[in-house]
Amino acid sequence: MNAASLKLLTAIALAAAVFSCSPAQKALRRSARLEESGLSYEATVSAIQALESKRSSVNAAAEVKRLGNREVALQVAEFRKLNSAGETVGALDAYVRARDLEDRANRAGVLLTGTAEAASEYASARAGHVAKLRREGASALAAQDYDGAERLLTQALKYDPDNEVLRGEWREAVATPMYQEGIRRLQNRMWRGAHEQFSAMEAKIGIPYRDSRALMDSAVAAGRVTVGLRDVIAPTRQEMNLAVGLRGELFSQVRALNDPFIEWVDWSEQARFAATVQPDYVIELEMTDWTEVPGTMTRYERQGYRRETYDVKQPDGSTKKEERFIKVLYYDVDYRVFVRGALNAKLMQGNRILSQREVSEQMERIIASSEYSGDASNLYPGQWSSIQEDKPGDRVNRGSKSSLDGRFRTRFDPTVVPTMRDQVRSALAAKAARELRGAIADPSFMP
Repeated sequence: MNAASLKLLTAIALAAAVFSCSPAQKALRRSARLEESGLSYEATVSAIQALESKRSSVNAAAEVKRLGNREVALQVAEFRKLNSAGETVGALDAYVRARDLEDRANRAGVLLTGTAEAASEYASARAGHVAKLRREGASALAAQDYDGAERLLTQALKYDPDNEVLRGEWREAVATPMYQEGIRRLQNRMWRGAHEQFSAMEAKIGIPYRDSRALMDSAVAAGRVTVGLRDVIAPTRQEMNLAVGLRGELFSQVRALNDPFIEWVDWSEQARFAATVQPDYVIELEMTDWTEVPGTMTRYERQGYRRETYDVKQPDGSTKKEERFIKVLYYDVDYRVFVRGALNAKLMQGNRILSQREVSEQMERIIASSEYSGDASNLYPGQWSSIQEDKPGDRVNRGSKSSLDGRFRTRFDPTVVPTMRDQVRSALAAKAARELRGAIADPSFMP
C-alpha cells in the first residue's frame, strides 16, 4: 500500500470516528434503541433531534421520514379512538403530539403529513373544551387568581394556538400581577426594580402592556445617576503607562454595558477641573499589582542519540548503508512568560466609600524549545544509563522524533510579552467593568 492510499484510509477512519461521536449520530442510536423498546413516539422525537443538530444528515432525514409518518398516523388514530370514547383531553393531546411532530420535522426540512385529514374532527372536539377552559380562566381572573387563570388559559392555547382573543386573555392573566408589582416598586422608589419588572413582563407576553413603556422611561428618569471615572493611580512609571491604556479600555467597557440608569462621565484630572457639575458618584482606581516575568529560561539536560549512516563493505564487494546511534546529550529549554495585573476600584460618594472591589487577571505561557551543538535533524530522544557502554535498558525513542523536531523549530519571540500585556490589560478592564456595574446595580445601593 502506498503512502497516498494510507493517508486516504486514515482520513476516512478519522472522519468516521468523528461522526460516530457527533450529537446527530448519538441521537440516531438513541432513536434506534427506543424503537426496539417499543417507544415509537420517543424514537421519532430523538430522530428529529438528530436532524436538527445536523441538517445535512441523510440518515437522520430518512429516519425522520420513516418514523415520523408512521407516528403521525398512530397519533391521529389514537385521537380518533379516544374522541369516539368521549375522552376529549386525551384525544386532543394525541392530536397535538402529531401536530408538533409535523411542525418540528417540517422546520428541519422533512415534510410529514397526516393531521390535515383529521383537522375538522379536531376543531369540533376542541371547541367545547377550549370554551370551558376560557370560562374557568375568566372566573379565576375575576377572582384575582392569576396563577390559576394563567394555567387554564395556557392549556387552552395549547389546543388553539392561533386564537388571538384567547392569547389576549392569557396576556391579561400573566401581565396583571407583574404590572401591579411594577407599580408597587415605583411607589416605593425602587426605580431599577420597577424597570426590571416591566421589562420581564414585556419579555414574557411579547408586547408592551398598558403604559409600561412610559413607566419604564419615568423610572429611568427618576433613578438615573452620573458616575465619574477617575484616572488610575499607579506607583511606577511602567504601571503609569499601562494605566493610561487600561483606563481608556475600562471607560469603553463600562459605556458598552448600556445600563440605562448609569451615565458614565470622564472624570480625569483634566476633565474634572474644567467641569461645572459634580457627578453623583465617583470611582477611584488604583493599580495594586503589575508583575511581568518576561521569558525566564530553564534548561534541562536530556539523553539522546545521534544517528550516523555508514557505508559498510559486504563480502561480495558491494557496499550497504547501515545506521548507528551514538549516545549524546542535548537540552530542553523552557521560556516562562508570566503577566499578572490587579486593579482596585472604590465607589465613592463624597468622602464616603460605598463599595470597594478588586479584580485580577494573569496569564502564563511556556515556550518549549531545545538546544543541541550538532545537526538536530539526526538527533533522536532516547534513554541510556551509561554513555560509555551499552546496557539492556538503553533504547532509541523513534516515536518522539517529531515532537523533538517541533521543539527545535520553536524559538522564544520577545514580542509575546507586549501581546500578553495587552491581553491581560483588556481582560482586567472587562472584569472591572462587570464588577463596577454590579456594585452600582446592587439592590442594596440602587433598588
